[in-house]
Amino acid sequence: MQVLVSSALMGSFVAAGRDDYVGGFAGQVSGIIHEIKPAAEVVEEMVEEAADIITRRLWASVQVR
Repeated sequence: MQVLVSSALMGSFVAAGRDDYVGGFAGQVSGIIHEIKPAAEVVEEMVEEAADIITRRLWASVQVR
């Protein structure tokens, strides 16, 4: 919702070179952050989860008709 409301406004700030008005959208997720990890650890977890999905969970959910 926030992106829908503010994307045109942010676009006009960027076009006008007003980088001082452009900020990231961080408030919506801040409540679910429980720990801070190094980027390498985050990427490793993402790769492991993707491998698990591809090798195990994906095949378990496929139905042949």
